[in-house]
Amino acid sequence: MLHSAAKLGISEGQLTQMNQGIIEAIPLGRFGRPEEIAKVALFFASDDSSFVVGAELVVDGGMSMG
Repeated sequence: MLHSAAKLGISEGQLTQMNQGIIEAIPLGRFGRPEEIAKVALFFASDDSSFVVGAELVVDGGMSMG
């Protein structure tokens, strides 16, 4: 789980329900893994992005598509 239910002040059941609601809004049907996000950050930090200027790369499993 992404967050501890106790930290959020909710029950484990509520946390599960909240996570499921978020997952349903993501077209890929799952949360992104840390290594997937890290690969994007690594790309921007590497020489492979040397000709990239002012770009925004959204890494959200398609969630921002609508």
